[in-house]
Amino acid sequence: MPTSNLDAEMSEYDEARRVANICNACRYCEGFCDVFPTMERLIDFDKSEIKFLANVCHDCRECYHACQFAPPHEYAVNIPSVMSKVRVSAYAASDDRLGQLIKLFSKTIVCTMIYPLIFILLGYLSQKDLFWESYDLASGNFYQLMPHENMVVIFGTLGIAVLLIVAARTKSFHNEINKKKIISTSADIYQSLKDAVSLKNLKSSGQGCTYPKSKQSRIRSNAHHMMAWGFMLCFASTSIGTIYHYFLNLEAPYMYTTLPVILGSSGGVLLLLGCSILLILKLYQDRAPTDSNHDRSSIKFLLLLFLIAFTGLALLILRETVWMGFLLYWHLGLVFSFFLVIPYEKMMHVLFRVVALINAKKVTNES
Repeated sequence: MPTSNLDAEMSEYDEARRVANICNACRYCEGFCDVFPTMERLIDFDKSEIKFLANVCHDCRECYHACQFAPPHEYAVNIPSVMSKVRVSAYAASDDRLGQLIKLFSKTIVCTMIYPLIFILLGYLSQKDLFWESYDLASGNFYQLMPHENMVVIFGTLGIAVLLIVAARTKSFHNEINKKKIISTSADIYQSLKDAVSLKNLKSSGQGCTYPKSKQSRIRSNAHHMMAWGFMLCFASTSIGTIYHYFLNLEAPYMYTTLPVILGSSGGVLLLLGCSILLILKLYQDRAPTDSNHDRSSIKFLLLLFLIAFTGLALLILRETVWMGFLLYWHLGLVFSFFLVIPYEKMMHVLFRVVALINAKKVTNES
């Protein structure tokens, strides 16, 4: 790792260690979320423990607005900002050569514009005669524009590679933060999954988190739920479409009344709504507890999901027009970008957070 990156990373962990020690001495915020009860039971606050705490943190920011030592106090305690810095470092895996390579080719403008444009250009050059043709459902299908075998090779290979990297990184993260090698109980796992799915740590006493400003609101957790359910419905649509293709010998595109279309369109609408709300909230958020790098990563993640949902719905609506080819390759280029950034970007927070919550339950129960 370059010296400048190493120094920056060490300063992030040193700052996190400093504020954690102050928080442990104060303990005013111990009832806000799972971070503080877990923090009280840790001793060293070494790099692995700080990374552990950072991924338990849901960035609700309630502790910042309640803290008597927050800026402009000389202690300058800012848990949300410092934990966000650590999470970005954890996602990026800057000491990983593959991560560095992917980071180089995963800038926001590259993911949202360059890769889709490359797909559109390649699609046009390979299918000049068909690219601007219109189709009806009875005679035309997506695979005339891009053969099914090509889709399987490109996205199947990339998908398997992504799954392997994600699994390896999740296992490595678990091993790093579970230093005592405590075995999780089924009750710990169940409660942690329940807390993760329900976003318990974004709801405080039920009134919601202090986001985008200091007033408590449920809008952020509701938007997250829209995104999560939208993503799962789209995944279910793709899975059922695969069953239709391989086991029922039915090729896309499907009629509006079929299950893949109903699930996919419902998921796309939820994704559009959830991403739009969260992107708008970014414009109005309090900047003080925010880390700019974490914010950029979040915005890229939201933009990609928004554009994937938008192009997917547009493709559904305009699939019998001359725009089908353009929209198909635009959509596939965005999906390719999303796959590429999963292992080293914001998407990793899902698995890292679940693992961290499970370990938090073990730490608190052990004590």
